[in-house]
Amino acid sequence: MVLPSRILGYISNVFVWLGTITFFVILFALPIYAKDTGNYNSARRMFTAEDNQTAWSNSGFVFLLSFLVPCWCISGYDSAVHLSEETENAAHVVPWAMWISCLSVAITGYAFNAVIAYSATDIDAIFASSLGQPLGAILVLTMGNGPFTKLLWLCTVISNFGVVFVMNTSGTRILYAYARDGALPFHKFLSHVNAVTKTPMNATLTLSTFFALIGLIMLGSQSALQTYFSGSSVAGAVAYLMPVLMRCIYEDNPDYIPGPWTLGKWSTPIRWIAVAWTVFTLPVFAFPNTPNPTASEFNWAPIFFLAMLSLILPWYFLRARKWFNGPGHGVGF
Repeated sequence: MVLPSRILGYISNVFVWLGTITFFVILFALPIYAKDTGNYNSARRMFTAEDNQTAWSNSGFVFLLSFLVPCWCISGYDSAVHLSEETENAAHVVPWAMWISCLSVAITGYAFNAVIAYSATDIDAIFASSLGQPLGAILVLTMGNGPFTKLLWLCTVISNFGVVFVMNTSGTRILYAYARDGALPFHKFLSHVNAVTKTPMNATLTLSTFFALIGLIMLGSQSALQTYFSGSSVAGAVAYLMPVLMRCIYEDNPDYIPGPWTLGKWSTPIRWIAVAWTVFTLPVFAFPNTPNPTASEFNWAPIFFLAMLSLILPWYFLRARKWFNGPGHGVGF
């Protein structure tokens, strides 16, 4: 965003606290309402029942598709890295932020999914809801459509806007960093730092405009927008995978100097677990929900990803590799 970093931090804190409070209110209120109304699932049904909402008949494969939930939940943990140049004592603070983020999301995400499984008794009614949002439908079906439910949903929507706010801020710092290092066209324009706000305003406005244009795709074709999101998921997974995989392959690299915050003896097994998990998720992101999809039902994520590679790789091998030597060491803020 174009505001000074300190103000961005205050705004982010507001969104974080709103989202956190709303999350825990829903986490405790939803099972209480479900218990009072008798509209809840037994533990046996929660952990053993199958509700196949896809057209795939193979239950094992459908189970694999269910991993899309943790794939979406446990992501974005690198956002702290992209704000490291605006963070005090970043060498210690940023790794701690990533570690705490992963751990807290894993624990609270599991608890939240358990609450959803406890309260979601009528899957067909949830998907048939006119709201078009499964969580909103579960809240209404379990807690009614009263003021309290509407307040919780309003806070949920606002906190999700906060997620967009934080991710946009993180994204502009990525764009700025690449431009500062000369890795992008128009890099001088994109790497300009505003003298008043001390933030990359040009990169912020450029990326925000691009995001707005992407949102307009939904007006023409929701399938096209879904293609973009799915393809971005594959690209993000590959972006996470490559540096960790390279570190695994070159484990004994003499030029590698550990930072002040490391996982110690757990580094190697955690890296390999991360690689295995990411490799597993790639085909999950790419499969369609139906075995014989039409053009609108097809998962175009692999095509989108390959199309992006067909544009980026030639540019890198023909031009960028001749002069781009990696991130620079200068800080522009």
